[in-house]
Amino acid sequence: RLFRGQTAIAENDNWQAGNCGAEATAGLRPTDPREACLVATLTPGPYTAIVDDAAGRTGIALVEVFHSGGAGTLSNISTRGMVRLGDDVMIGGFIVRDHPRKLVVRARAGSLAAAGVPDLLPNPRLRLFSGQSVIAQNDDWQAGNCGAEAPAALRPTDPREACVAITLPPGSYTGIVDDTAGRTGIALGEVFASD
Repeated sequence: RLFRGQTAIAENDNWQAGNCGAEATAGLRPTDPREACLVATLTPGPYTAIVDDAAGRTGIALVEVFHSGGAGTLSNISTRGMVRLGDDVMIGGFIVRDHPRKLVVRARAGSLAAAGVPDLLPNPRLRLFSGQSVIAQNDDWQAGNCGAEAPAALRPTDPREACVAITLPPGSYTGIVDDTAGRTGIALGEVFASD
């Protein structure tokens, strides 16, 4: 389900029953008929996608956003989810296209308490990868480069949250969020374009 504010503007359960077959390029159509897909032309502003199971079951899912044409750019993407252990940590990927971009990547949890989010990850750690190589990492944001290099509005408010300010060349990147002491809880992973 795709929302703008509190208003649902589109939804899909099985992608072949929606507009993806006719409007998405072949390489972006899901391969499993149970997967969901939406094609939408959006005006500037914030949007939220909520993914759940049609029958109320639980499990791991992959949420993807592709800019498939038209003017405009994606300036921020974030995901909130449960961070567990081992292979069940929070993993998010993003692609930088065309030219180097200055980004701020954050892992937040403690500051979400003000919004009433329960069961928060006690001390998020962020690691940023290019392929298999760690290219940046941070545990407590004030011990990293965010205080000096990130715009003030993008610096976390909780000292236990993680933040990396970095300029990346075109390519594919992965952020992994876990807890420094191997604990579990809800966290928010975010990527902002800051240039």
